[in-house]
Amino acid sequence: MLLRIERADAAAPQPYTAAAVASYAPGEALSCEQQTPIYRDGLLYGVAPKDAGSLRNQLICFDPDRLEIVWSSGKTERFGLGPYLAADDKLYLLSDDGVLSMIDLTAGSFVLLGRADLLDGRDAWAPMALAAGRLLLRDSKRMVCVDVAERGER
Repeated sequence: MLLRIERADAAAPQPYTAAAVASYAPGEALSCEQQTPIYRDGLLYGVAPKDAGSLRNQLICFDPDRLEIVWSSGKTERFGLGPYLAADDKLYLLSDDGVLSMIDLTAGSFVLLGRADLLDGRDAWAPMALAAGRLLLRDSKRMVCVDVAERGER
């Protein structure tokens, strides 16, 4: 379901109101199972849940104004429950099996910039952190720090 949250009178007993804009089945729009979607430049990004039919576990770009899917990663690019994080026009996405993918957010479609197998992947669902060009990620047994800074950025 897509909701619109609006601020009412600050002095009111309920200073915010919520109204349903649209309701969807899991395979019709963006829905996420474990991670919170990312809102960036007017678009929502997230990984569809396992019950989303043909969109199952795909990265989805959804336009909440037009109420439609802009693009998906495709049936050969599935990611599971892993976390994702947007920074510097890129989306870093860790799959269930510990593979880190870097996606271009400026392309207007799914464009994979790179991929690295970093963890064994047992429960690689924890949120990632990025600071000073270093990306921290973990599974249930191990934590790694990856330098993702472009040359000359540090």
